[in-house]
Amino acid sequence: MIQYCLNITSLYPNHPLPMVLIFCVDKTAPRNLLAKFQPCDEKPWLKLFPCTGWASNCYLVSNDAPDDGDTVLDPLHAISLFFSQQQSSLHSHAHAHDLTIKGLYQLIMALCEEDQTYESNFLKTINDVYDTHGKLYDRINNAIKYIPGTRKACQIIARARQYNSKVKRRFSMIDTDSDSSLEIPAKLPISSKVTESSATPEREAAFVRQYRTSLTGKISWNDCLKRGHAEGLFKRYSTGSSLRANFGNRITNQ
Repeated sequence: MIQYCLNITSLYPNHPLPMVLIFCVDKTAPRNLLAKFQPCDEKPWLKLFPCTGWASNCYLVSNDAPDDGDTVLDPLHAISLFFSQQQSSLHSHAHAHDLTIKGLYQLIMALCEEDQTYESNFLKTINDVYDTHGKLYDRINNAIKYIPGTRKACQIIARARQYNSKVKRRFSMIDTDSDSSLEIPAKLPISSKVTESSATPEREAAFVRQYRTSLTGKISWNDCLKRGHAEGLFKRYSTGSSLRANFGNRITNQ
């Protein structure tokens, strides 16, 4: 870090010395290094590090969260907690109601929608939902378990956790190779560039029904997808499995 700052000052000799902000997502090592950081009276969530000659100021931004989850965080402190807690969903974060934390999650979602194509993973989604619910149940239980008269509420929470576990096991045991597979499209472009009319789902369903009636054997979802793409349909789908997951039950029940 010091060498990097020296390189910057050498590259831009006529500019002021850089200001350094350190976001620590894990424990500081070695431990004696942390002792060199001095408390900052004006901002208790910052610590100062001596930086004569290579930076104007050097701050370590705390990754310790306030005990009160409703505390309004300074934006820099919020960024540090966003990095250090590394939660996959907003509701799992200790300060989910903070405006800066919300803004950071919204920013990441927007970047993903613009620049990436999601590889949908059904089991990962189930695990994320399960873990988030579990953490929320734990918070509720810890908040009320010592309050008189809340025994019934704690029992309901315990049943909710059991139900949560059953749902996770049920979907984790699904055979993805079977005809009843609940697969999500493997590649789903989340972009405003793909525009479809409100009639597209009806056209797609009609196309699948017509394709099915023209067959004498088992339906080939990959071939159906290929033919649909040629007709300008199924833009949201990239695999036959994802097409089957959405239209398979409809065709079977008709």
